[in-house]
Amino acid sequence: MTGLAAYGQTETNECDTIYEFAETMPKYGQEDSELMEYFNKNVVTVLSDCYEREAILISRIYAILTISREGNVIDVEFKKLHATEECREFLKEKILKMKGWTSAKQGNRKVCCRFKWPITINLK
Repeated sequence: MTGLAAYGQTETNECDTIYEFAETMPKYGQEDSELMEYFNKNVVTVLSDCYEREAILISRIYAILTISREGNVIDVEFKKLHATEECREFLKEKILKMKGWTSAKQGNRKVCCRFKWPITINLK
Protein backbone atom coordinates (compact mmCIF):
# COMPACT_ATOMS: atom_id res chain seq x y z
CA MET A 1 0.00 0.00 0.00
CA THR A 2 1.24 3.48 -0.78
CA GLY A 3 0.80 6.41 1.58
CA LEU A 4 -0.25 9.72 0.14
CA ALA A 5 0.80 12.75 2.15
CA ALA A 6 -1.07 16.03 2.15
CA TYR A 7 0.94 18.93 3.47
CA GLY A 8 -0.63 21.64 5.52
CA GLN A 9 -1.16 23.00 8.97
CA THR A 10 -4.03 22.29 11.30
CA GLU A 11 -5.37 24.78 13.80
CA THR A 12 -3.51 23.02 16.62
CA ASN A 13 -0.26 22.52 14.64
CA GLU A 14 -0.08 18.88 15.78
CA CYS A 15 0.70 17.63 12.28
CA ASP A 16 3.28 18.75 9.79
CA THR A 17 2.16 16.05 7.33
CA ILE A 18 -1.36 14.67 7.01
CA TYR A 19 -1.75 11.42 5.10
CA GLU A 20 -4.82 10.74 2.98
CA PHE A 21 -3.98 7.02 3.08
CA ALA A 22 -1.56 5.24 5.37
CA GLU A 23 -0.38 1.64 5.61
CA THR A 24 -2.54 1.27 8.71
CA MET A 25 -5.52 3.62 8.76
CA PRO A 26 -6.90 5.18 11.95
CA LYS A 27 -9.53 3.12 13.72
CA TYR A 28 -12.15 3.95 16.31
CA GLY A 29 -12.42 1.48 19.19
CA GLN A 30 -11.73 -2.24 19.03
CA GLU A 31 -14.75 -3.33 16.96
CA ASP A 32 -16.05 -1.85 13.71
CA SER A 33 -19.48 -1.41 15.32
CA GLU A 34 -18.12 1.02 17.94
CA LEU A 35 -18.04 3.91 15.47
CA MET A 36 -21.77 3.57 14.80
CA GLU A 37 -22.43 3.12 18.51
CA TYR A 38 -20.71 6.46 19.14
CA PHE A 39 -22.78 8.02 16.39
CA ASN A 40 -26.04 6.64 17.79
CA LYS A 41 -25.27 7.70 21.37
CA ASN A 42 -23.74 11.12 20.71
CA VAL A 43 -24.41 12.50 17.25
CA VAL A 44 -28.06 11.52 16.78
CA THR A 45 -29.02 13.84 19.65
CA VAL A 46 -27.36 16.75 17.87
CA LEU A 47 -29.24 15.91 14.66
CA SER A 48 -32.51 15.73 16.59
CA ASP A 49 -31.83 19.13 18.17
CA CYS A 50 -31.09 20.61 14.72
CA TYR A 51 -34.37 19.24 13.43
CA GLU A 52 -36.37 20.61 16.37
CA ARG A 53 -34.73 24.07 16.21
CA GLU A 54 -34.42 24.57 12.48
CA ALA A 55 -36.74 22.00 10.85
CA ILE A 56 -33.79 20.60 8.89
CA LEU A 57 -33.84 16.85 8.43
CA ILE A 58 -30.34 15.50 7.85
CA SER A 59 -30.24 12.09 6.21
CA ARG A 60 -26.64 12.04 5.00
CA ILE A 61 -23.34 13.17 6.44
CA TYR A 62 -19.93 12.84 4.82
CA ALA A 63 -17.37 13.82 7.42
CA ILE A 64 -13.61 13.93 6.96
CA LEU A 65 -11.84 13.67 10.29
CA THR A 66 -8.18 14.44 10.83
CA ILE A 67 -6.75 12.07 13.43
CA SER A 68 -3.49 13.09 15.12
CA ARG A 69 -0.52 10.86 15.93
CA GLU A 70 -1.89 10.69 19.47
CA GLY A 71 -5.30 9.43 18.29
CA ASN A 72 -7.21 12.68 18.79
CA VAL A 73 -9.69 14.17 16.35
CA ILE A 74 -8.13 17.56 15.59
CA ASP A 75 -10.28 18.68 12.65
CA VAL A 76 -13.61 17.84 11.03
CA GLU A 77 -14.73 18.85 7.57
CA PHE A 78 -18.21 18.19 6.19
CA LYS A 79 -18.89 17.61 2.50
CA LYS A 80 -22.37 18.05 1.05
CA LEU A 81 -24.02 18.55 4.44
CA HIS A 82 -27.26 20.49 4.07
CA ALA A 83 -27.43 22.17 7.47
CA THR A 84 -27.15 25.60 9.01
CA GLU A 85 -23.80 26.85 10.25
CA GLU A 86 -25.01 26.48 13.85
CA CYS A 87 -25.90 22.83 13.28
CA ARG A 88 -22.54 22.20 11.56
CA GLU A 89 -20.72 23.70 14.55
CA PHE A 90 -22.65 21.52 17.02
CA LEU A 91 -21.81 18.42 14.97
CA LYS A 92 -18.17 19.42 14.69
CA GLU A 93 -17.94 20.08 18.43
CA LYS A 94 -19.39 16.64 19.25
CA ILE A 95 -17.05 14.83 16.85
CA LEU A 96 -13.97 16.72 18.07
CA LYS A 97 -14.66 15.30 21.56
CA MET A 98 -14.40 11.68 20.38
CA LYS A 99 -11.96 9.62 22.43
CA GLY A 100 -10.79 6.11 21.58
CA TRP A 101 -9.07 6.45 18.20
CA THR A 102 -6.00 4.43 17.29
CA SER A 103 -3.74 6.58 15.15
CA ALA A 104 -2.63 5.67 11.64
CA LYS A 105 0.78 4.18 10.97
CA GLN A 106 3.16 4.56 8.10
CA GLY A 107 5.83 1.93 8.50
CA ASN A 108 6.31 1.62 12.24
CA ARG A 109 5.66 5.26 13.12
CA LYS A 110 2.39 6.92 14.06
CA VAL A 111 1.22 9.59 11.62
CA CYS A 112 -1.62 12.07 11.22
CA CYS A 113 -4.21 10.86 8.76
CA ARG A 114 -7.62 11.74 7.40
CA PHE A 115 -10.51 9.35 8.03
CA LYS A 116 -13.48 9.54 5.69
CA TRP A 117 -16.76 8.77 7.45
CA PRO A 118 -19.81 8.48 5.17
CA ILE A 119 -23.03 8.19 7.16
CA THR A 120 -26.49 7.50 5.79
CA ILE A 121 -29.29 7.85 8.29
CA ASN A 122 -32.17 5.47 7.78
CA LEU A 123 -35.34 7.52 8.14
CA LYS A 124 -38.27 5.24 8.89
